[in-house]
Amino acid sequence: MAIGTAPSPPVSVEDADLVVERRLTEAARELKWFEFLVAGGKLAAGLLAALLGVVAVDHWVWPLPAWARAITLVGLLAGAGWYFWTRILPLLIWKLNPVYVARRIEQATPELKNSLVNCLTYRADRSSLARFVMRALQQKAAADLAHVPEDAAIDRGSVLRTLTVLGTVAVVFLIYSVVSPKSTLLSLRRLAQPWGALATPTRVRIAKVEPGDTTVMFGESVSVQAEVEGVSNDESVFVFYSTDDRKTIERRVRMQRTPAGPWTAQLPAETDGGMRSDATYYVVAGD
Repeated sequence: MAIGTAPSPPVSVEDADLVVERRLTEAARELKWFEFLVAGGKLAAGLLAALLGVVAVDHWVWPLPAWARAITLVGLLAGAGWYFWTRILPLLIWKLNPVYVARRIEQATPELKNSLVNCLTYRADRSSLARFVMRALQQKAAADLAHVPEDAAIDRGSVLRTLTVLGTVAVVFLIYSVVSPKSTLLSLRRLAQPWGALATPTRVRIAKVEPGDTTVMFGESVSVQAEVEGVSNDESVFVFYSTDDRKTIERRVRMQRTPAGPWTAQLPAETDGGMRSDATYYVVAGD
């Protein structure tokens, strides 16, 4: 006994038109949001990669001056704005062209052999021959679509690749921010406020210096303490001081680390005796 598959019953013209419209509408809705996801992911990945590059340059290659940060900020905003205007905004305000949706379905399902695109192409022709051909194409397209998955127009591989790239860039950005001895947040703030009075990111940070401005008796010394973060064990911390009478200019004194943590030094240096003039001082460490 021979066993076979019965052919699908023919679809009426009215039903065929409804089937084609419904499938195109559903595919357009899904395709639109998947393309929005891909475009948004590409924009986010590109911005993160660009910001990571700017931070790395600011940390290790060239501490960006104000004018360079301003140009970089304008360039990033202009690039992101152009991409949003041309790739993302149209997805939010316009409907997808049915022919484009049909082509996406046919690219994923080659066995349709352009039946869906041909059906849409003949819609605009009102001649009697075109209407006859249109009915046949509608019935064929509807019958073919019955064997096509609902999400055939969706390129899930593209979505997966975009999210993979975005996730990778985000992880690299996070790892760099954690392991870098220089502050990523500070570089981002410098970029966002190019004309702001923000210091260049450094590996070593002088968190606190005491006593600051103070007054001592003639001939007495001053004990300077500094809390320094990020300095290695083989590095030194120095305090420089100059007196107003110009007898001492940029005298360097090595500070000593105390068991409690702060670095200390006595001013003036032991060979100079006590303070005999007003003076200014500052602490230098690392980079």
